[in-house]
Amino acid sequence: MIANQSSNDALGDWRIVDETLGMVLPDKEPDMNQPPLRSPPPPSPPPLPMSELVASIEAKAERPVQVQRTAVAAREYLQGPLYAHLLNVQVDLSLGGQYICRVIGMKCHGEDQHHAHNLRVHLGNVEHRNYDAALAAAQAEPTLSPSVLETPTPITYL
Repeated sequence: MIANQSSNDALGDWRIVDETLGMVLPDKEPDMNQPPLRSPPPPSPPPLPMSELVASIEAKAERPVQVQRTAVAAREYLQGPLYAHLLNVQVDLSLGGQYICRVIGMKCHGEDQHHAHNLRVHLGNVEHRNYDAALAAAQAEPTLSPSVLETPTPITYL
């Protein structure tokens, strides 16, 4: 009971409001129908020197070229093994898409095969193998150069 008495005395000394501080109320209530006050816009950064501006523009212009080169390198790394058996064909790695037939000169060039397995089967079909063999045969044939077939130009002395 004594412990209870001392805690009640301690609570009696505790005040909810500090009366020593003055309470200032506004003269009038704020109008709730007014739009909120807008903060001023942040200050604009200082202009770049001309050399930095030119460097920035050139860097932005080079990004698409770098992205294109990276995409071509990634396609060559990831899909190169799918075309490895076609030794004589040209492969168009610049085409976008993942499972696209990239064999230049085929009627299916640019067609989407939708899955890696479908592309692997497609590239192994008879048409692709025959096209590769035809290119190999064309490269093996000796061709006559046009200079051999032409008559020599006569030299005239003055």
